[in-house]
Amino acid sequence: MNDTIAHFSVKSIGLSTFNGRNACNLLTAARHNLREIQAELGAAGHINPMRSASNIVLYGPASAAEVQAQADALLAGAGIDTGKLRRDHCQAIEAVFSLPTDAAVTDPAAYFERCLEWVAGALRLPVLNAVLHLDEQAPHLHVLLLPVRDRAHVGSAPIERME
Repeated sequence: MNDTIAHFSVKSIGLSTFNGRNACNLLTAARHNLREIQAELGAAGHINPMRSASNIVLYGPASAAEVQAQADALLAGAGIDTGKLRRDHCQAIEAVFSLPTDAAVTDPAAYFERCLEWVAGALRLPVLNAVLHLDEQAPHLHVLLLPVRDRAHVGSAPIERME
C-alpha cells in the first residue's frame, strides 16, 4: 500500500438527538449504504445513480433487511433483549473511510479492505456490513458494526475515545 491515508470518521447510530445528531436507526443506515433509498438517487443529490452499480459490498448482506436480520440474530444469540435497553440505545457504530479525490490509489477495493480489517480489529465488534461507494466524487467505505462484545451491549463506549 502507498502512503495515501484515508479520512476516517466514526459515529454511533441510534435514535438519540443528543448534541444535535440526526435520529437514525440501523435499517435506515443500511438502506443508505446499500442505495435502497430512491430519493437519494435523484438528479439533485451528490450520488451518481449511473455509477451506483459499481459500488462493492465488501462484507455482509446485500440488502438492508438482511443486515437488520443479522443484527437481530446476533443480539438474540448473545442473550440481549433490546426491549430492556434505553429507547435511544446505540443500534450500530458506523465507521467511514474516505480517500481524497486526487489520491493515487490504483486498487481502491484492496485499500478499503485493509481499512475494514483495521477497524474490525481495533473495535473488536461484529461487522454487519461494509460497502465501498464509487458513485460519489470521492471513493469511501461505510462499515456498520454491532455494539456487542462478550455477550454484552456496549453502546457507543468503543468509540468514545475516538470522537
